[in-house]
Amino acid sequence: MLLSFTLAVLPAIGPAPVHPLTSAAAERAPHGVVAAQDSGKESSTIALVGDDTKTMVRLTTSDRVHLAANYYPPRSKTQRTPAIILLHDAGGQRKGLQPMAQYLNKKGFAILLLDLRSHGDSATDKMDWSKLDERGRTTQWAFASRDMAAAAKFLRGQKGVHTANLTVIGLGAGSSLALRHAQDDENVRATVLLNPPQKALGLEMANALIDLGGLPTLIVSPKECREDHSGLQSQCHEENDGLKYVDLQSLKSSAKDMLADKRLNNGVYTWLKANVLSSKK
Repeated sequence: MLLSFTLAVLPAIGPAPVHPLTSAAAERAPHGVVAAQDSGKESSTIALVGDDTKTMVRLTTSDRVHLAANYYPPRSKTQRTPAIILLHDAGGQRKGLQPMAQYLNKKGFAILLLDLRSHGDSATDKMDWSKLDERGRTTQWAFASRDMAAAAKFLRGQKGVHTANLTVIGLGAGSSLALRHAQDDENVRATVLLNPPQKALGLEMANALIDLGGLPTLIVSPKECREDHSGLQSQCHEENDGLKYVDLQSLKSSAKDMLADKRLNNGVYTWLKANVLSSKK
């Protein structure tokens, strides 16, 4: 069964060089962020500013869309650190996931938290989610695969990151991007889906998750979605000959309050500790 979208396979590359800033590149960068000059290659790595624990970065995709992000680098000085890409919901922005990013960074992960194209600080006058119709939003979401490619490339170039141990966490429709990227990136060890919808902007969640049979996946379900997500879990296992690879955590909070649920971050970390950190090499 094939996904509705096709992503290019990312080449295995080393750290990309950071180029000197031109005045135009500097003007494009938001306050407090240093942008690297566009090298004309597939995507460009971005110069970092800030302290050792929290750094704002700016990524450029293969189609030259500029993305705002926060990078929380490894805290360990002696061991390679597994990495996480955190994805907001369609119509959302990265700041809602900052508490989770900070929590998981303290627990031993390098974190990249980005605003996807047309969202948050990555929005422009010509590319603003709030101004797009349904067709435009579906198109933008499909092209967000390039945002994922830029994010993965950025992490591969960071010191101390375990480049073959990547987890993608998606909130809502962000779950679809997590699954799409996991299909094409062999470095993805696990996915975490926070309240995934049945269908998200052209992608059937069940089909995508079934296609990834065997990849450790956690679904975190708010109280009103437990039955639907339990059915999704069962469907995935049945379609993969009984292989149990999808775990389900249920929250007592509703969907609108789940990010504020104090059990959310610890529940995600506990699952990651068993499925990702335990196999760290």
